[in-house]
Amino acid sequence: MNDPLYTVDESRQSLCPDLYNRLLKRFPGGVVMANHGESFIQQTSYDANQGRYYTHVLHSGEYYRVNCPFCGDTKKRLWVNHAYNQLDANGREMRFLATCYNENCLSDFEKWKRFNDVIYGFQNAQNRNQSPFAVYEGIIEDPSKPAQMPGPVCQEVALLPAAHKAVQYMCGERRYSRDMLTRYQISYCAQAHPQYRAAQDRIVFPIVMDEKLVGWQCRYIGDADWHVTPKYYGLPGMRKRNMLYNFDRAKHMPFVVVVEGPTDVHVIGDAAVAVLGKHLSRYQVQRLVSTWEGKPIVMLFDSDARDEMRGAVQDLVNYRQNPVVEVELHEGFDPGDYDQITLWNTIHARARDRGINLPAVGL
Repeated sequence: MNDPLYTVDESRQSLCPDLYNRLLKRFPGGVVMANHGESFIQQTSYDANQGRYYTHVLHSGEYYRVNCPFCGDTKKRLWVNHAYNQLDANGREMRFLATCYNENCLSDFEKWKRFNDVIYGFQNAQNRNQSPFAVYEGIIEDPSKPAQMPGPVCQEVALLPAAHKAVQYMCGERRYSRDMLTRYQISYCAQAHPQYRAAQDRIVFPIVMDEKLVGWQCRYIGDADWHVTPKYYGLPGMRKRNMLYNFDRAKHMPFVVVVEGPTDVHVIGDAAVAVLGKHLSRYQVQRLVSTWEGKPIVMLFDSDARDEMRGAVQDLVNYRQNPVVEVELHEGFDPGDYDQITLWNTIHARARDRGINLPAVGL
């Protein structure tokens, strides 16, 4: 079952509904939206030596993912940007905003033409250029509001008796130490507020940014039928796109490791932040590059989110300020499947492959 904290309500308005609906109608398998509501941001510069203007993509924004019809893809690895084929600031069509991450099919000009024929209904080029899709403005980011814990009785797991099921689960099955539980303020919700009933009897990971509680994520203790019982439950209405879990500790580190969720942060340590999902929002990109200005950013998502990680890497690279290291894990693995030393050895090895020597940080 999908984590409700990560799920996008695709019934909401897309930024380019005409393009979205055409893809939905003409590409078998449906459409999955990424970076929902995120604007496309570009910047123009002039090269005096070349005598021409260049357009730089600062944030690619909302994407529509479909199965690529050319390579037998079934994992929706063809990504189409909501601003696809619109004109950039210099009046040129942005054809590069559609990419097959499986076999790079659209680099073949004939396949690219066939792809456009399917989208536009086999109109000729002149008609396509005369009727660009309408693109709406993206969301306006607003700061995260202070939050409250999910219940009046939320106890620190590190202070509970050794026989308590929350301690047994975290220290036994999940291999946490009591020092880790204390360091990340991991709690147990013994009694939830009525509006957060689903948080009761769960582990609570508080999300603090700039010394302010802005949200929380709860995990069910143990295993269950995830079709019936949600594994995770997050603060309703939480603006996760404005959050970086563990930011207040990581901001003092000489580099940052970007992962998906809180438990990934815990296995890596203080140098890690979690984006609470599989995509980087515009706010998160800006906060990363401004906080770690000119410093390495390591991207480390689960193995089933490689395409999403590549998109996030591209958004970071587009800012042209930070060296970015992309770490791919073995198929079927996520950071929590590794011990801390092995994970750090992997991170340092990938950084050295990029010619980057990461400073040693405490484990």
